[in-house]
Amino acid sequence: MFSKATRVGYTVESFGCTPRQWFREWLDSRIACIRVITSGGECRMSDVNRLLISTTRREVQVVLNNGAQAALCSRTASEGMHMVNVARLEDIQIRNFPSMKEFLEEHAASFPACQRLTTIIREVAKENGLKIITNNIKLLNSLVISVQGDRLFSLLPALRKELELVREETMLVLAGSGKRGK
Repeated sequence: MFSKATRVGYTVESFGCTPRQWFREWLDSRIACIRVITSGGECRMSDVNRLLISTTRREVQVVLNNGAQAALCSRTASEGMHMVNVARLEDIQIRNFPSMKEFLEEHAASFPACQRLTTIIREVAKENGLKIITNNIKLLNSLVISVQGDRLFSLLPALRKELELVREETMLVLAGSGKRGK
């Protein structure tokens, strides 16, 4: 299952950029490849020019770069394909398939660097009396880098390999919040 991503040896030097630049490029490529399911077929987020949200009709129109327009749809095992029924941007989600939780649990042994990074973050948070919540992320990031910078740098090649594995083995899909008809 992991042959292609596992064979590739990633090192900081092989990218010719900083770890932050590499991560931004990785994230940008993940966003560009988000699958968008519409009434006219599937496309990638990089093909989308804009989303038009009708608060009164509770529907989303996808306008593609070529000018074509179609309704945003979602697909579930129980309901098949249906139009996304939302009135606000915040009700549109990006879902992982398979779910990231299930994927990581099933393949935990393939992510030792991610597990080590999680342990480091938890240790630094505990030492500084911080909860791991959104409001503390920036502070935790600074603390982790200042306290554990050398350990983090040594994890970078493995972290990159593991993130590439995630990219190859999972898919992101634009979808509604699941709160249909509200």
